[in-house]
Amino acid sequence: MKNLEEITTIVWEKRISKNGKEYHVGYHEDAERLETTSDKVPFSIKVDWPATNSSDWIVQDSSFIATTGISRYSLDKDRPWYKYYKIVLNFTAQVHYDYYFTDETGDIYECNVYSNGDHYVQYNSEKPNIIHVKGS
Repeated sequence: MKNLEEITTIVWEKRISKNGKEYHVGYHEDAERLETTSDKVPFSIKVDWPATNSSDWIVQDSSFIATTGISRYSLDKDRPWYKYYKIVLNFTAQVHYDYYFTDETGDIYECNVYSNGDHYVQYNSEKPNIIHVKGS
């Protein structure tokens, strides 16, 4: 399996979480850019996304997609090919939102989505399960 950092079409940006930890967000440089729409509705929703040792996609239901713009996700942990971060959140979005993902420690990871398709959040956490997603 190829490490995400080795995929040359992914653009990586370094960020600092709410609790002061470094993390990375990534997106494909050739992805179609989204138009900013004024009709999007900010949301805040509790979720139960456990970190697993699988990169299998979890497809969301139509209500979740309509609310968040996220159609699927995977939350993968502790793979031997992960060099810098233990956790990788991969999600597919079709709506321009500034997303905030909260793990069980209360730390928050922001990913501003400007393009269709897959986005990545790489981070380290002792309690990596995602329990809350906010979009603005």
